[in-house]
Amino acid sequence: MKKADEIEPPDTESPKPSILARRLSQDEVFDDDYLYFNEMYLTRERTRLERELIVKICSPGANATFLDVGCGHGRISNELALGGFKVTGVDMSESAILRARRNAETLSVDVNYIVSDFLSFETRTRYDFVLSWYTSFGYFDDDTNKQILNRMFLKTKPGGACLIEHINRDRMLKNFTEQMFQRRNEDVMLDQIKFDVISSRSTRERTFYRAGKLRSVTYDIRIFTFTELAGWLRSAGFSQIFGYGSEGERFTVDSKRMLILATREK
Repeated sequence: MKKADEIEPPDTESPKPSILARRLSQDEVFDDDYLYFNEMYLTRERTRLERELIVKICSPGANATFLDVGCGHGRISNELALGGFKVTGVDMSESAILRARRNAETLSVDVNYIVSDFLSFETRTRYDFVLSWYTSFGYFDDDTNKQILNRMFLKTKPGGACLIEHINRDRMLKNFTEQMFQRRNEDVMLDQIKFDVISSRSTRERTFYRAGKLRSVTYDIRIFTFTELAGWLRSAGFSQIFGYGSEGERFTVDSKRMLILATREK
């Protein structure tokens, strides 16, 4: 039987709109081509260090539960499970979840993977930690993004916390570049980047040239200052907000990444 603080009260609001009608298809942007280029630096060692960083910031107990929102192919979910934690991973991409399950089987870990957009994710379970890692938040309009944070709060146990890892807007603008280029052997991934300072959205036209085939896809994402995202988290119901850089240091303008820990009162 679950403890009372593990059960989310029934929703009293009207049903949330599905976010399946998003501007991008995850299966087109974060597909095999994306993984092919990114696996060059999303190494096992890097993933292990990121798990250690999550543990350092969250200080989870031995039996802590994690909900990984936008878990993708399960890189972090599986690594947390390797650390002995109980993990649920949610992603709206069926192909990503299939890959996550295969990877979990290879690593001999047990993760509860669910194909669902987060606003339609049906469970009354609450978790010690709700996680959004590697810029997996911000792909929708502001109202929907705020609904997602509200939902993350509801899925967090009293006394638990939400951890979001994202782009550091200040550093990004300080070092802004309109093109990013990756090469692997004879294959190329090129990002052409625009940033709208009014909406604070970054748009990328991503072109893949791989195995002699060329294709392009465009997507955009909301970029936040620490202050803005902290305000959104407080509006969602979280209380104390803490900021860290990519190695767990105090967050600054020059931090490579922005990590925000938001706690829920007991």
